[in-house]
Amino acid sequence: MHRHPLTRLCALAFVLLLAGCLGSTTQVRVTSEYTQQVKTVGVVSLLHPWPHVSHLKSSAMESAFGDAELAGWSADALVQRLVVPRLERKGFTVRMLTPSGALAAARDSDWRAPEADSIAEAAYAAGAAAGVDTIVVVQSEVSADFVTETNQKIRGYGIQRAFDSEPFVYAALFVEAYDVKRRFVVGRAEGRQVEPAVAGAWIARYENVDGTLPVSGAPASALAGQLEHVLGNTIGVGMQEVGL
Repeated sequence: MHRHPLTRLCALAFVLLLAGCLGSTTQVRVTSEYTQQVKTVGVVSLLHPWPHVSHLKSSAMESAFGDAELAGWSADALVQRLVVPRLERKGFTVRMLTPSGALAAARDSDWRAPEADSIAEAAYAAGAAAGVDTIVVVQSEVSADFVTETNQKIRGYGIQRAFDSEPFVYAALFVEAYDVKRRFVVGRAEGRQVEPAVAGAWIARYENVDGTLPVSGAPASALAGQLEHVLGNTIGVGMQEVGL
């Protein structure tokens, strides 16, 4: 059930002011003492390859959900561009790892909740195979709708519009760092961001999206450009709050 529009607007304004803040109940921060022992770090992106598109109507049965296959978009490349140099500046030798097996399955599971569905064993195995001390995983979070304040769930990153709202671009992710040899979680944090969508990012075809919709030209550029900003900031928040 939707809240009153005025209540939703106030709540959304509050979220915008706190964009990037974390749900601190699950946060575990990497300590400086631990990082002094680390030489090699593997980085894995489990973000969905395409941004999610949600058009929330008056009931869940009528709502439309899908993905926008944006020309030229790569969430993995964004993670690599932002996370690898950040860790290298801290003195680590860093390798970007391609998820396979259980990690690839976790990436492809749209409704996976990272805390409830742990990838720890798969992360330890991937880290051991790569010969790294620590593995950092950037993954999508499934959370309550902090974007348009409905009773639907938010998944990872994308663009969303409710029947009584303007469209918003959002990102919700979860960063975890695992010690490979001693097999424990050394860092865990959430990152969330939301912004009103820029002109041209939302198109009429999203209103009844079903499955994966190829998008090119100006609409793809508008959405990809804003997602690079919003998701990039969210990755930065998650890495900062996890202590890396």
